[in-house]
Amino acid sequence: MNCREWEKNFKNWLQANETLDVIRPTLPRSLAEHPAGCPACRFRYQVFANLSQPDSEPIEAPTDLPRRVMAAVQRRSAAPVYRRFSIPAFAVAVAAAAFAAVLMITLPTRRPDSSTVTVRLALAAPRARTVAVAGDWNAWNPESDRLFDVNGDGVWEIELHLEKNKEYRYQFIINGESWIPDPRAGLQVEDGFGGTNSVLDI
Repeated sequence: MNCREWEKNFKNWLQANETLDVIRPTLPRSLAEHPAGCPACRFRYQVFANLSQPDSEPIEAPTDLPRRVMAAVQRRSAAPVYRRFSIPAFAVAVAAAAFAAVLMITLPTRRPDSSTVTVRLALAAPRARTVAVAGDWNAWNPESDRLFDVNGDGVWEIELHLEKNKEYRYQFIINGESWIPDPRAGLQVEDGFGGTNSVLDI
């Protein structure tokens, strides 16, 4: 009989004898054998016995109890992660993903109104890891508008919806460090810091 089986049988024995005023210190033979050789289970039984007999002697925990507890905790924490997932949880995750996909397909996308115009910017940078654009429309935030090389041909692109009848100045940022003007822009102006801004006149 292992510890888990003994604990289950011991609890059943307690429930069967719940009419007694105190827990009998003498266990049935079938339950007494395991605690005799297991300090942890013997300690559990003594705790139950002391709770029902306040005048009994205080119980001292086995000296190796902390080590045994920590060993059990480490065994459980070392269990493979996949055991912690269940099929119902996986099913819920799949259902949520499917619902999100349906929601994206069925909900109408926001279209620019008549006061805006769609502008397409592109930059040939085949060796770049990331490309972004910062300008007047996004408060020169280098993280706001990122370009994407969709075709893998080294040409990074983005579409912006900007207000009509305005002038915007901007620069490309390569790999989060190098700020350069748009080589395809028809108008360039100094940025006041020794660099050059490209200009969009919409």
